[in-house]
Amino acid sequence: MLERLNYYLTKIEASIVEGEKLVATRDPALSGRIRQRCVDAAVLIGAYQLFVHRELFEPMMRDGDELQRRTVCDLKIECIALTRDLQSSVKAFATSEEPLDWLALATRSNGFNHLIRVHLSRVRALTASVPGQPAGVRAA
Repeated sequence: MLERLNYYLTKIEASIVEGEKLVATRDPALSGRIRQRCVDAAVLIGAYQLFVHRELFEPMMRDGDELQRRTVCDLKIECIALTRDLQSSVKAFATSEEPLDWLALATRSNGFNHLIRVHLSRVRALTASVPGQPAGVRAA
């Protein structure tokens, strides 16, 4: 479970870095690639959300102590909000034929990427707070 979690965390972080590099180029020839990367990121984060909720959050909500349950509840809410925000933004962005507004794109993506990085950091801290594996995951 932790290996698969690390896979998602690493893949999401790499996607963020790649996206930041693409946006920083401000090359109109890369507009289609940037739009596709946003779609790919939405799919990746959606898959991460399903995984983390089933394999990490649900067992910890069921078997964790009160502090873990509160932390996991906050993370679940945050994860759902981030995923929904990304999916709704990407839907309109990916199908738009308008030229990219590079400043708006950089501002929006930097803000979102920051929120994702904070979320991933909190998930890492949660899994590191329990020796071995998170409570409840051992049995899963």
